[in-house]
Amino acid sequence: MIRLHVPSPLAAAAAVAPTLDQSRYLTQVMRLKVGDELLVFNGRDGEWRCTVAEVLKKGVILRAEEQARPQTYGPDLELIVAVVKKARVETIVEKAAELGARRVRLVLTKRTNADRIRLDRLDAIAEEAAEQTGRLDVPPVDDPVKLDALLDGWEAGRRLMFCDETGGA
Repeated sequence: MIRLHVPSPLAAAAAVAPTLDQSRYLTQVMRLKVGDELLVFNGRDGEWRCTVAEVLKKGVILRAEEQARPQTYGPDLELIVAVVKKARVETIVEKAAELGARRVRLVLTKRTNADRIRLDRLDAIAEEAAEQTGRLDVPPVDDPVKLDALLDGWEAGRRLMFCDETGGA
């Protein structure tokens, strides 16, 4: 069944309006029609079984029928990763979302190439990964910050694990 992440609140009998791009995807790519079902989640209200109520020129209106699963969150695990080549950062964000990371933090280091980072694209990748893997939330991807600034603001008592892959171990 199709899963879709939406920003709007979800409750029984609520009207849900996906974005224009999502509406196009539902009607033109997936060919959904009035009465067809899909699963919708927003990261707060759990997952809801919805039906297509209306197909309009400017979008689709869904009706939330019943809650399929209550909201749950995975472990409180954040991935902190240096900004590397664009395609690799995209893969890292996708895999982090698939594996259940709660948040992705990008850091700037001496060898970072941050001029090609598009956070809107990374957010979309995380959203698609969440939709495909069945998780009920989408991990945010933070703006890149300098590593020393991130560490200076690190929460006392919060565990930090470091992986050094320089090959000299």
